[in-house]
Amino acid sequence: MNQKQKLQQKVSAYLKKYSDDIFWGEELKFIEKRLQAMESSIAVVGQFSVGKSALLNALLGQEILATRKVESTKILTRIRHCDLAQDAKVVLTLKNGQQDSLPLTTVNDLQKYTTFQGEEITDSIQYVDVYWPAHFLNNELILIDTPGANSLTANAFQTTREQLKSSSAIIYLFMGTKGLDAEDYAIIEEYAAYKKKVFLVGTHVDQLTQEQWLEVEAEVKKKIVQIDAIKNIEIVGISSIEALRGKQQRNEQLLLQSNMPTLEKMLHTYMVTKEYQNAEIRSIEHDFLELLNEVESYEQQQQQAKEAAEADRLRRLERLTAITELEYLEVEQYGIALLKQSTNAVYQLNTQYENQLLAQGNDILKAVRQQYQQFQLYIRQQMTSLSKVDTLKTAYVQHLNAVEKIYKQWDKNLDLFGQRFVKAVEQQVQQQDTQFSDMLKKLETNVAICWDEFDLILKKIQLKPLSFSVDFKDFEQYNAKIADADQKYNQYQSQLRNKEQDLQRLRSDKNSEEILIRSSQQREQNRLGKKPEPRAMHRTKGVLFWKKEEFIGYDYSEQEHWDKKMSEIHMRYKNQLRQIEQRYTSRLNSEMQQKKNIEKQLEVLEDAEQAYSVELLGALYSTVSNQSEIVKKLHSERINDIKSEWRLLSATQEERYYEHIQTIEENYKQFVRKSKNQAIATLKVL
Repeated sequence: MNQKQKLQQKVSAYLKKYSDDIFWGEELKFIEKRLQAMESSIAVVGQFSVGKSALLNALLGQEILATRKVESTKILTRIRHCDLAQDAKVVLTLKNGQQDSLPLTTVNDLQKYTTFQGEEITDSIQYVDVYWPAHFLNNELILIDTPGANSLTANAFQTTREQLKSSSAIIYLFMGTKGLDAEDYAIIEEYAAYKKKVFLVGTHVDQLTQEQWLEVEAEVKKKIVQIDAIKNIEIVGISSIEALRGKQQRNEQLLLQSNMPTLEKMLHTYMVTKEYQNAEIRSIEHDFLELLNEVESYEQQQQQAKEAAEADRLRRLERLTAITELEYLEVEQYGIALLKQSTNAVYQLNTQYENQLLAQGNDILKAVRQQYQQFQLYIRQQMTSLSKVDTLKTAYVQHLNAVEKIYKQWDKNLDLFGQRFVKAVEQQVQQQDTQFSDMLKKLETNVAICWDEFDLILKKIQLKPLSFSVDFKDFEQYNAKIADADQKYNQYQSQLRNKEQDLQRLRSDKNSEEILIRSSQQREQNRLGKKPEPRAMHRTKGVLFWKKEEFIGYDYSEQEHWDKKMSEIHMRYKNQLRQIEQRYTSRLNSEMQQKKNIEKQLEVLEDAEQAYSVELLGALYSTVSNQSEIVKKLHSERINDIKSEWRLLSATQEERYYEHIQTIEENYKQFVRKSKNQAIATLKVL
């Protein structure tokens, strides 16, 4: 892969990336176009009136281009190679893209296309191509006459700048009588920095002696060696007038005296060695690298600015987030502190109910002892009367039955007592939950938090049900679900009927409006009446006795007027009917969609009712199975040790209460943190 192909590959890669960019894309397309064309040009540049056109005429051997002491060149003139003099011509390229080819005859013909004298014509010309048999040019290398580098017109100056940007070599002219000025040095240094091949030519040296020119040349060299980009530039002194005269007069001595052969040899060598190709590649590569530096610098600045802005935004967002998290943490800690400060409902109620339980135990013990005392007295009384064994046995059995009855009744009372204790605990916990919620709502804070939403969460948190007590909760839930489903079912049925009525009413309204429109149309058509017949037309011929009417045709104007009116009526009412159709179609479709949604909700509701039934059967089976085993076990423990049973019940209540508080705490934390995350998610820092 050669240097050009490598450069094309790089340019194509960047063009894909920046093709949509208004500035960089256009610049890259221009570079790509230069690479594809690879037509090298040598631009003749210098301040106006330095003798550019005169030099070009001398190089060409004919006075083709206009030469004036005032600024003359306005249009970019490109000199191209042709093999023979008879092939010489001028090709005008207009700004609209059209081209016109003309034979090259006199200098006056060309002046009106390239100078300020042909103002009206030149305003429409983009550039002029002059084909001439120049021996130092070929089909790949062209010579360009540009407006002055310090042109007084903005358009001419811009034309020069754009052309120099794409040229691979520069013939820079300066007045040999005075040398280079500061502006010349700045322009030359700029071109050399762009990797352009620069030929430095002093003009009008015929006005100087050889010694004077050598002094000017030495002064120029003394200054340019101080500038790295141009220190090796060759300097040639030329007399364009002598060169042109020498060629026209075939005066070899005068031509050598003009020093033009030296410049022509340099240009010919530049062409033959095809140095212009490498110069063109260097020039394009330099422009490409300069553009890349600009792109990278711009993008780096943009990225740095973006990163700085983003870093600042993130710092402010981080600070605001930290403040928000701290505020929500204070709310969370406040709620947890409230939970820990709440009194233990189970502990307080346990002391109260346990004292009552012990008192009941004493009463039962007293009743049993009294029963035994009475039975002992009965035995003593019967001992004296020698009662039969069967009678004693019967009395003994009755005594045991009485004792057993006391214990059975106590057992029932214990169950009821335990249930009252559990219910009291639940009521106390519910009161504390309400107080906790009320205290949270009274909290003064800057954070956004919906305590009503937490109320709904809190109401769903219940004490864990006792596994050994009869529980009708499943029945209640099932009944509530079924009742709610029935209510929704009735509501949906009612909505469905209403939607059907709405649809019928809409269809009726639509039909009524259409009938009114058609009736109005019929009335207008009736008023218009029948289509008139064409009217016969006559003209009168002759006079006096020879006067008579002659038929000349029919007048259809009334028929045409009737047709136009009838068409207008038809179209007007047709549009009204279409508007009604469009208006009602949208509403009918909306109502039909709502009806389908209600029917779909009814289907979902019926499926839910069936699911409720299956859920109830499973729950009842689980509840009965668990309670059967637990009640058998706990009943035996309750008979053996009532106090142990009470401690177990009390411990169970303690555990339920602790789990309840823990559940509230976990849900409270989740709720506050969810609210915090939602608040942080909505934070915006620009």
